[in-house]
Amino acid sequence: MQQVLDHSIVVSKVDFRHHYKIGSALYPSQGEDFVKLYQNATIASNSVTYSSGTWAPFTSKLASNHIHQLKVITLLTDDIQNEKLYFDIQPQVNLSNNNIVGGEVLLRWHNKALGQVSPGEFIPLAEQTGLIYKLTYMVIEKVFHCSRSTLDRACRSNLINQCFSIRSLPRRLCSSC
Repeated sequence: MQQVLDHSIVVSKVDFRHHYKIGSALYPSQGEDFVKLYQNATIASNSVTYSSGTWAPFTSKLASNHIHQLKVITLLTDDIQNEKLYFDIQPQVNLSNNNIVGGEVLLRWHNKALGQVSPGEFIPLAEQTGLIYKLTYMVIEKVFHCSRSTLDRACRSNLINQCFSIRSLPRRLCSSC
């Protein structure tokens, strides 16, 4: 079967290659019924990456990781709903004159049960589950509702080189498009 899948197909002079991921689970040690075997094989299949090949066997480590991911997704969903995530602004500096010319909004998450969670862990899970849309909306809202006093303090402490009001921000964004 792998030989068939490894060959490309030409359609209207366009070469198509199959991309597939296979996961396996053993009966009865990794599942005593079809549903459990299918779940475990799916977990294994989802662990296959481009660099790891096309096949992965189910392991107890994958099961443990899957349980952890489900916990993270559940807690992330709750914390998005309750607006528990926050952002930091990393300044962008013009190295020729050391002026701060902008900033990058960096999403951060500290959960009571998990502690500080790396964006490298929760962003891919948010993308996989569709939570990324709620997360994006929440971040945009938080950034645009940042209080005027926070912006004033940032300007006074030279964290932001150019200070502008929240009212002028939409106009500035639209004019740069």
